[in-house]
Amino acid sequence: MLLLPIEASILDGVKDRLPGKQDAFLLFTTCVFPIHVWAILIFLNDAPAYIRRMPFGDIAGIFAYTQVIALIESLIFWGFLLFVCISMPRKYFKDWFISQGTLLVLGFFILVIPMHYQMDIIEGLQWNLELYDIMFVVWLLLWLAGLIIMSTLIRRNLIFEKKLVNLVDRIMLLSLLYVLIDVVSFAFVIFRNIR
Repeated sequence: MLLLPIEASILDGVKDRLPGKQDAFLLFTTCVFPIHVWAILIFLNDAPAYIRRMPFGDIAGIFAYTQVIALIESLIFWGFLLFVCISMPRKYFKDWFISQGTLLVLGFFILVIPMHYQMDIIEGLQWNLELYDIMFVVWLLLWLAGLIIMSTLIRRNLIFEKKLVNLVDRIMLLSLLYVLIDVVSFAFVIFRNIR
């Protein structure tokens, strides 16, 4: 297939902005880790109710579905980070891909975890939604300020950047174990639905 010069230059520009395979893989494992930890914690929180009411096969099925969904969420989030890498200027993201991506992953989960407990927070505020809205805006602004400060710190402090990359290297093995569990869970889900 022949490409027009404009199409070829666009593809070359996109390829130039994408990270290397190893960096992309390391960031994928970074995406896998917190999503799977959260999915397992939620499953374990509900497990006592499952144990009382369901046979083991159904509990294994619920666990398998949670892991398959966690894998899909990891892939979507990883795709989002690759899109950010393509769309941001090279000096802000691609040159610091693993550390900036890790910061976004951790920052996203710091933002999302309170949202999971949103109803508990609202009940604790005695259903004062105006106060909740104010708290949420303050939380969002603090989160954004923290993200900007940490991003600047990564680009200006090589020691901090190396510590983040070291963290990613350390969680890679556990993340690969989660991916292996995902593959087994996916096979279980397929087998269960065919049967």
